[in-house]
Amino acid sequence: MTQCARLACDELGVAPAEALMVGDHPAKDGGAVAAGLRAYVLPAGAAPGARRGLDAVVRLVAPVRP
Repeated sequence: MTQCARLACDELGVAPAEALMVGDHPAKDGGAVAAGLRAYVLPAGAAPGARRGLDAVVRLVAPVRP
């Protein structure tokens, strides 16, 4: 995951510290943090189709409107 995260940042033209990785498994998604990205892990245990907190991620990255 570490190399994958760095490659994704390179391809997007952003520094790892400017990126946010959203995942659903703390152990499997930890490589992003090792690569310097911030990570948001969605809550586990939700039923299929249930809201798991992605709306919170959208609020984190959405531009602030006056």
